[in-house]
Amino acid sequence: MALVAHISDTHLGKRQYNLVEREEDLYDAFREAIEKILEEHVKLVIHSGDFFENPRPPPRALLEAARGLKLLKEKGIIVLGILGDHDTARRRGEIPPHAILEDMGLLRVVGIRGNLSLEIEVDGERVLVAGLIAHPARYRRTLIERMRIIENIAGKFKGRKILVLHQSIKEFFPLSYEISLGELPKGFNYYAMGHLHFRASKVLGESLLSYAGSTEIMSKSEIRDYESMGKGFSLVDLSSNPPSLNWINLSSIRRQISVEVDFENLKTALQKLVEEAAGLRKKPLVHVLVKGKNIDRPLAYRIIRNVLERHTLTYRPSFEEEVEEEEIRMIIGEREVVDEMAAKIAEKILGSKSKAMFSLELCDLLYEGRLEEALKKAVEFYESGEWSK
Repeated sequence: MALVAHISDTHLGKRQYNLVEREEDLYDAFREAIEKILEEHVKLVIHSGDFFENPRPPPRALLEAARGLKLLKEKGIIVLGILGDHDTARRRGEIPPHAILEDMGLLRVVGIRGNLSLEIEVDGERVLVAGLIAHPARYRRTLIERMRIIENIAGKFKGRKILVLHQSIKEFFPLSYEISLGELPKGFNYYAMGHLHFRASKVLGESLLSYAGSTEIMSKSEIRDYESMGKGFSLVDLSSNPPSLNWINLSSIRRQISVEVDFENLKTALQKLVEEAAGLRKKPLVHVLVKGKNIDRPLAYRIIRNVLERHTLTYRPSFEEEVEEEEIRMIIGEREVVDEMAAKIAEKILGSKSKAMFSLELCDLLYEGRLEEALKKAVEFYESGEWSK
């Protein structure tokens, strides 16, 4: 079978930090993705949700989407998609923006109006594409029930099968998920996943699952993943078992830089950063964490502004002050009083001392950035049954 392009989380219309340039960056990434898809001579494109930033995108976002999809249609490329959580209408009876594209013959949507699957012909071969609209965790039971229906549909189909979902899976994102790998419908050759903005893949016997990731850097937390994995879309060859996967990277991504700088060396460090970023196609977006003792914040702001203003799209400073040992002892004494008051308030609200202590301990771990410990404690507390008492 021909190659399949899997793209996701394009978030057209998103204006990160309320910057017009960032909205334009997402259009740049989408246009480049369309160009590269055409270069790869694929016959089928799968979009796994969050095509738009919200269910009422600006006219420019709809125009960019229509123009890109029209180029694919002119080459005989079929485009199928599902609704992500950002795409889904907020009011009953409201149609999603995809309906306009579908009415124009540019896109076919699965997973809505009871239409859980489509049979299409690709290069003379029948292919089943099934999908579901994004389901929040509170609708997990409904999600699993619908996945079982899809599994039955797949079991009766002879040929290549693709499942498209916009959900978090426990094995990829244990901090917040709706389903686990073991709960996925069986019988599909490729599981095209959306929602998580990082790239990831896993072979499941003779099947393949992958998150294509977002097409641009949508938050500071994605910077590290972008630097190691890039951003773009997936190119999937369904002719083998399991299918093979190639990441296609985009070059139009605006660089976002996250640095930690000691206050004493702030100016020198920032000047070096500017020199290193001088050759970039687009001015970078810089996140600066200033660390040190007795930080003169007005002075730090002036230095950051003077060094970075002309050389960056924008800069976002934050501060982390080191505390002297005597101050720590004073804080600890005050903290004991505060903790005692917080415990009493939490117990009154939550109805039990064990729940109150768990909540406060969890807050401390999350505040300190100890995510693995926080997750372990949350799982242990949930499994103990104390939360339901």
